[in-house]
Amino acid sequence: MIHSFSLCQGLGKTIQTIVFLSHLYEQGWKGPHLIVVPSSTLDNWVRELNCWSPSLNVITYWGE
Repeated sequence: MIHSFSLCQGLGKTIQTIVFLSHLYEQGWKGPHLIVVPSSTLDNWVRELNCWSPSLNVITYWGE
C-alpha cells in the first residue's frame, strides 16, 4: 500500500504504536485498546490511525 507522505506524517512513537496495534489486530487481538494522549495531539492521532490502519475502529473520548 502506498501512502502520500504529505498527508500522513506519523513519526516516532505515533507510527510505532499504530504498527503495534495493527499487528495485534491481525493476530486476532481486536481490543479494546486504550491510547491516552494530550488533547492537543488527539486530532493528529485520529488522522494517523485512519490513514495508516483504516481497519481499526477508532473511538475518541474527551474527559475533564
